[in-house]
Amino acid sequence: VLGGTGFVGREVCQKLKALGVDYIATSRDGRDGTIALDFTDVSVDISSKVQEIAKDCTAVISCVGAIGTTEDVKVVNKGTGLASYGAKTAGVKTFVYISVAPEVKESVKGISALDNYMEGKAFSEDAMKKNFADGYTIIAPTFIYGGDKFGVNPPRVADSYGRLVEG
Repeated sequence: VLGGTGFVGREVCQKLKALGVDYIATSRDGRDGTIALDFTDVSVDISSKVQEIAKDCTAVISCVGAIGTTEDVKVVNKGTGLASYGAKTAGVKTFVYISVAPEVKESVKGISALDNYMEGKAFSEDAMKKNFADGYTIIAPTFIYGGDKFGVNPPRVADSYGRLVEG
């Protein structure tokens, strides 16, 4: 699970654990028993690192994404695409990517603050499809919320407000 301690990745890891599925998770700094893999560090060869980590894995789930970092497009959001090359080389059969819904992509066109995020997501989707033509899944949510407070960076919508909007 790439980004296993992030907002979405933490939930994915909890579900896998509840299902009794063995997994390896990454985080920026290796906290909570994860493997350190910082997608914001331009000196890291993400493809090679994922190839090394993913040996003997049957699937990779990428929960990596960021808005508002200086490396949004160059590394972070393109990172899943780079990771897909490494996973394929390692012999991984299935790649899952938590991306963003097409209607969200369409609705934010012209909002320059989200251009890098969307460009990186598109690159990663294309690379993953190329590397895993018969073994990929894109999960494309429109709205992710949770927790008890709002935030700008990283963006967070509190659970109570999210449930109200969803309703």
